[in-house]
Amino acid sequence: MMPMDAYSRILARLRSARRKETVVLVLGSLAAAVAIGVGLGVLLSVIEMVAHGGIPFRTALAVLWMAGVGVAAVAFPLRTLWERVFSPQRPTLEQIALRVGAAYPDIRDRLLNALQLVAPGTAVAGSAELAQAAFAEVERAVVGRRFDVIIERQRRRWLMLWLAAAVVGSGILLGIAPLRDAAYRILHWNERFLPPPPFSLRVEPAAADVLRNTSVRITVHVAGIEPAELKLFVRQQQQAQPDVFSPRRDSIGRYVLELSTLKSSIEFYAAAAWYDELVRSNIGRITVSDYPMVRSFQLRIEQPRYSGRSPLELDETNADIVALRGSQAFFRILANKTIVRAAVVFLPAGDSAAVRDTLRVPLNVEQDRASGRMQLVRNGTWWIELEDSNGRRTPDPVRYTLRVEGDAPPTIALIEPRGDATVGRDAVLPIKVAITDDYGFSRLVLRSRLVHSRYAEPEHQWRATEIPLPTLASTALEVPYAWNLNLLGISPEDRYEFYVEVFDNDVVSGPKSARTTTLQVRLPSLDEVFRQAQQAQRSTQRDLEEVKRKAEELARSMEELQREFLKQQQPSWQNEKSLENALRQQEQLQQKLQQAQQQLEEMTKLLNEHTAISPETLQKYLELQKLLQQINSEELRRAIEQMQRALQQLSPQDVERAMRNFRFDEEQFRKNVERAIELLKRIQAQQKMDELQRRAEQLEQQQRQLETQAQNSNPANQEQRKQLAEQQQRLADELRRLQEEFRSLEELARQARLDQRQNVQEQLRQAAEQLQQELSDRSMEQSQHALEQGDFDRARQTMQRSAQRMQQFANAMKRARQEMRKNEMRDLARQMQQAFQDLADLSKEQEELAKETQQLDPNSTMMNRAMQRQQQLREQLMNLARRLDALSQRTTAMPPEMARELGQALRQMQEAQRTLEQRNSYGACQMQQSAMGSINRAMNQMQALLEQMNGNNPGEGEGQGESPQMRPGGMQPGAGFMQRLMEAAGMQQQINNAMEQLGAQGQLSQEQREQLGRIAAQQGRVMKSLEELQLEEKQSGARKALGDLDRIRQDMKEVLADMQSGNVTPETRRRLDRILSRLLDATRSMHERDYEKTRQSRPGEDVVRESPSELRLKALEQLQRYRDMLRNTQLGYTKDYEQLIERYLERLQRMQNGRTVEQ
Repeated sequence: MMPMDAYSRILARLRSARRKETVVLVLGSLAAAVAIGVGLGVLLSVIEMVAHGGIPFRTALAVLWMAGVGVAAVAFPLRTLWERVFSPQRPTLEQIALRVGAAYPDIRDRLLNALQLVAPGTAVAGSAELAQAAFAEVERAVVGRRFDVIIERQRRRWLMLWLAAAVVGSGILLGIAPLRDAAYRILHWNERFLPPPPFSLRVEPAAADVLRNTSVRITVHVAGIEPAELKLFVRQQQQAQPDVFSPRRDSIGRYVLELSTLKSSIEFYAAAAWYDELVRSNIGRITVSDYPMVRSFQLRIEQPRYSGRSPLELDETNADIVALRGSQAFFRILANKTIVRAAVVFLPAGDSAAVRDTLRVPLNVEQDRASGRMQLVRNGTWWIELEDSNGRRTPDPVRYTLRVEGDAPPTIALIEPRGDATVGRDAVLPIKVAITDDYGFSRLVLRSRLVHSRYAEPEHQWRATEIPLPTLASTALEVPYAWNLNLLGISPEDRYEFYVEVFDNDVVSGPKSARTTTLQVRLPSLDEVFRQAQQAQRSTQRDLEEVKRKAEELARSMEELQREFLKQQQPSWQNEKSLENALRQQEQLQQKLQQAQQQLEEMTKLLNEHTAISPETLQKYLELQKLLQQINSEELRRAIEQMQRALQQLSPQDVERAMRNFRFDEEQFRKNVERAIELLKRIQAQQKMDELQRRAEQLEQQQRQLETQAQNSNPANQEQRKQLAEQQQRLADELRRLQEEFRSLEELARQARLDQRQNVQEQLRQAAEQLQQELSDRSMEQSQHALEQGDFDRARQTMQRSAQRMQQFANAMKRARQEMRKNEMRDLARQMQQAFQDLADLSKEQEELAKETQQLDPNSTMMNRAMQRQQQLREQLMNLARRLDALSQRTTAMPPEMARELGQALRQMQEAQRTLEQRNSYGACQMQQSAMGSINRAMNQMQALLEQMNGNNPGEGEGQGESPQMRPGGMQPGAGFMQRLMEAAGMQQQINNAMEQLGAQGQLSQEQREQLGRIAAQQGRVMKSLEELQLEEKQSGARKALGDLDRIRQDMKEVLADMQSGNVTPETRRRLDRILSRLLDATRSMHERDYEKTRQSRPGEDVVRESPSELRLKALEQLQRYRDMLRNTQLGYTKDYEQLIERYLERLQRMQNGRTVEQ
C-alpha cells in the first residue's frame, strides 16, 4: 500500500472526528438556548397569570421574552457554530491529531510527527525511507483506534439535560390552563382580552332607500344592561370621518335620532364604552336616491339621403330639432341612476290635450343608459321619460320643440321658347328650361299631343318624352333639349301643344312636380312661309321707298337752309329751329331704316329655317342687311352731332362747314338707300325664282308620295280612294298657284331689270313650257278622276308624268339661276376691271398734277391751266363714280367704303380747285395728294374685291341645300350652315341620351365598354363636322361665331378623350350638357351674328403731309398681288396696258420708299 494512501485515510479519520465534535457542541448549545427560552416563557407566563395585564404590560413581557430568546440563541448555538466552522481559530487537523495521540499513551505525539514527516511538500532532513517507515509504524499503531475519543462525554450529558429541561418546561406551559392562557395573551399582546360586555346594540333601519331631501329616523335598540353613555356615528358619502350624535332616549328605552333633508347616502352605527374599548352595533345603510333624471344625452339627426344634408349633432343644452321631414333621430341617453324603462314622448303641435295622439317611442335600456331612434314626420313637442326599479318616473321633464321642414315643390321656367313657336323644315324645336328645387330632381318630362292636323285626328292623351338631366343632385339647372318633332310624324300645318314637367326627388312624401304653361308649336306650310316672306318684302320695300322720299325732301330743305345761312351774317332763330327739325327728321329716317333692316332679317331667317331659299339668294339678303346696317353709318351720326354742336356755339363758319359735311354724308345716305331699293327688287326677283324652284320640288315630292300611297292602297276601298283624290286635288291647286307665282316673276324681273340674256331666257322658257304642258294636259285632274274611279294604274302613270314635269321645271329654274349668276359675275368682273384701269389713270394724272402744282409760283400764269386740269380730273372721277354707283345697284358685292373713298376724293378735288382759285399752290398740292390717297384706297378695296371674285369660280353650279361657296363681300354663307349646325345639335342630343342610358360612373362591363366605343365614334363624327363648319366660319371672318365653335370643339376633345379611355366622370357628363347647350345657343344666335359689326369707318380728314397717300402694302407683295390679279383676270388686258399699269404701280411703290422718279 502506498504511503500516500495511508496518509489520506488518517486525514479523513481526523476530519470525521472534528466534524462529530462540532455537531455535538452545536446541538448542546442549541438545547441550552431552547431550555433558557422555555424557562423564561414559563416565568413570564406565571407573571402574566398573576398580573393579567393589559396590552402595554403584555407587550413588555413579549418583548422581554423575545429579547431573552434572542440573547440565548446568540450566546450558545450561534457562537459555537462560529467558533467551530467559520472562525479562523477553529481547530486544525494537526490539533485534532495531537489531541487523538494524547488520548492514547502509547501514541502521544507520534501521530502528529508522522503526519508532518510525510505531508506533501515537506522537506525531510533525513532519509525519506525512514520517514515513510516511521509513518507506517504509526499508521499500524492507530489502526483500530477510535479518533472520536476526543469528544467529552460530559458534554453529551449536558446536552441531554438541557433537552429534558426544555421538554419539562414545555409540558408545564402547555399543561396548566392558566399558564397556557397567560402565554397566549403574551403571544397576542396587541389584542384586548376583556370580559364580555353586559349589553348589545342594534340599529334600525339596517338598509333603506329614501328620496333625496326627505327626513329619516334612526333607532338604536339596547339589549341587557344599558350603558352609561351611547353615541351614534353617521358618515355620509365622500366623508372621511363620521359625525357623532347623541340620540335621545324615548319612553320605552330606545334611542332615536331624526335626520332631516337627507341629501346623500349614509352609513351609521351605535357604540358604547366597555372598559377602554367600544361596543358597536351593526352598521346600517340608508341610500339616498333621486327621481330618474336625464344626466346627459346625445342626439344625432340623420336627414334623408336625397337631401344631401349633413347629420346634425345635438345635446341636452340645445335639443330643439329643426330637420327635414322623414329624418331619423338617434338617441343616446345617460341617466342619473339605473333605470328599467325609457321612452321618447312626442306630442303633436296643437294637440296638447289630446293624450290619444301622444306617441311614445320605447328605447333600449341597459343599466343607466338608453338608446333608440324615432322618425320625424310632424311638428310638435318632445321629451324623455325615465322609470326606475321603484316605479318612479321623471317628474316635469324638459320639453323640446320639433319643427319639421317640408320639401318644397320644384319650380320650372321655360326660357325658350317664350311663347307659341314654329319650327323649320328640320322640325326641331330648341327647348331650354330653368328648374330649381330644394334638394334635387328625379325626372324631367316633355308632354305633348296633337291638337290640329289636316291628316290625323287630334289626340286626347298626352305623350311623355323623358328629357335627360345632367345631374340629379343639383338644386338649379338650365336644361337644353332639341325636340325632334319628326319622331312624332309632324306634317305641314300640324299643331301640337306641349308643356314641360319636372319632378323632385322627395322619397318620403313622394315626388312633387311643377309644370310650365302649355304652349303650341306648329310646322307652317311652304305656301304660308312664302306668303309671310312676300309680306315682309313688300313692307320693307315700302319703308325704303318712304325713307328715300323723305330723304329727298330733307335734301331740298337742307339746300334751302344752307342758302339762307350763306345770306345772313348771323343765323336767325327760325333757321336754327328749321335746322334742328331737319336733324330730327334725319334721325327718324335712320330709325325707319333700322326697322326695315329688322324686317328683312326676320324674313331671311324664316326662309332659311324652312330651306325655302337658295344659298346664293340668302347670301345676297345677308349682304343687303349689312348694307342697310352700314347706311346707318357712324359718319352720318357724327355729322349730326357736329351740326348740333355748331348750333349750340352759333358760329356761322362752324354751321356752314357742318352743313357742308352733313350734305355730303346725307347725299351718300340717299344714294345708299336708292341702291338698297334697287338691290331689294333684284333680290326679290331672284328669291321668287328660288320660291318657284322650291314649290316645284315640293310638288314633285308630294306627287311621288301620293303615287306610293296609291300603289299601297286597295282600289276597292272607297274611303281610301276619296282621301287620295282629295290630296290630288290639293296638289292641282298648288300647281295653279305655281302658275300664278311664275307670272308674277315676269313682272318682278321687269321691275328689277334682271338679266335678259339668251341663256337665262332659254331656261325660263323651258320652265314655262313644262308648266304650260302640265296645265294643258291636266294630268293632275286626270289623276284625281282616275283615283275617284279606282283606276289606280292609270292614276300612277299620270302621277309619274306630273312629277317628272315638276322635276324638269325645278331643274330649269335652277339652271336659270346658275346662268344668271354666271352672267352677273362676268359683267361685274369686266366693269370692275375697267373701273380699276380708269382709277389707275386718274391716280397717275392726279399725282403729276400735284407735282406740277407744288412747283408753281402763286403769281404764275400756269395757275389757270392747273385749275382747268383739276376740273377735268374731277369730272372724270364723277363719271367713274356714276358708273360704279349704277353697278352697285345691280350687286351687293360693291363695298360702301369704296363709294365713300371716291366721294372723299371728289370733295378733296373740289377743295383743291377752290384753293387754286385763291392761288395757294401749297394748300392745293396738299388737297391733291389727299385726293390721290383716297383714289388709291378705293383701288385697294377694288383690288381686294377682284381677287375675291377671281378666287370663286363663277361657272360653278348652285343648288338647293348644297354647301355654299364664299361670296363676294366677305360675308359668311348662311344657307345650309344653320341646318348643319342643327343636325350637329340633334346628333349631340342622341349622344347625351345614350350616355344617360349607359349608367353611372365606375367600372364598366365589356358590353358597356363596347357601347361606349360606339358612342365615342359618333362623338368623333360630330366633332369632325364641327371642324368643317369652323373652317367655313374662319374663311368668312366671323370671329365671334368662330370663338363659340372653338369652345365647343375643345369640350368635345376632352369628352372624346374620356370616352376613349373609359374614364367617364361627372365632369364628362357636365361637358356633354355644356356642348349641347352651346350648340343650341349657336343655332339661335347664328342669324344675329351674321350682322355683327366687325369694323367701323371713319370720315376723311384734311391732313397735311409731305408725300401722297400710298397703297398700304408691302412692296414686293403688293406688286405681285397686282400682277397675279392681271394674269388671272378672265377678260384680260392688252400686253401694253398691263405694262403701263405695272410701271405705274412700281412708281407708286418707289414713292412709298422715298425715292424720286425721273420722267
